[in-house]
Amino acid sequence: MRALPFVKALSPSPSQRDAGIAMVCALAALLLASLAPIAGLLLLTVLAAAALMTRRTPMRWRPDAFAWGGLIVAAAAAGAAGAPGLVGCLFCWLLADSARAAIRRSAAMSGAGPHPLSERLPLLLVAAFAGLLVAASAPHMVLGLPLDLPHPPSGLMTIFGVAYALAAVDWIVRILARWRLGENRPAPVAFDASFHVIILAGFVLSPDVSAGVIALVAYRMALAIDRKAKALAAV
Repeated sequence: MRALPFVKALSPSPSQRDAGIAMVCALAALLLASLAPIAGLLLLTVLAAAALMTRRTPMRWRPDAFAWGGLIVAAAAAGAAGAPGLVGCLFCWLLADSARAAIRRSAAMSGAGPHPLSERLPLLLVAAFAGLLVAASAPHMVLGLPLDLPHPPSGLMTIFGVAYALAAVDWIVRILARWRLGENRPAPVAFDASFHVIILAGFVLSPDVSAGVIALVAYRMALAIDRKAKALAAV
């Protein structure tokens, strides 16, 4: 007798556990950074050290002309207006690059080639909506640095908020349909869900943008840790 799809999901795969552990680490960093920023930075440092120590292959820098070229041009333009604009540009780049990395990782987990637009759209919209909320409440202080962004029109925020809500509902309906048909892919679903949770908790629910930045970077560092490596055991 074939097990029901939701019963199979109760036994998490290594990829599901990695996403869950990364989410817990990021939420812990968010909480610590909100209460004591030094403690959040300390946890972030530990995660970064673990990610470096467990790498099985040497680090190779692979420049992305589109991403880095756009960052340099935007940073130069924003930097001309002062440090707050430069920090705001770097913040937007962090959100965009995190969404791009999330789409690539989720597609790699699914093993079905590039994600269709219906799968990519919720990840892009949640990052865009978070960026608009941060811009609307600017200026901020991020790790002691001033952050400022142009205030978006309220109508634009409403449009992106509604678009994200509709895309998220569509994504959930698609997941339930796959589970109903037995075409369950729990690893990319768990990862996508963890990305939504971190972005929403860090930049929508939390009023502290600095804590949200620490949580997002901690999330990416936790995902970069190779838990099969034995580098930490030898220390």
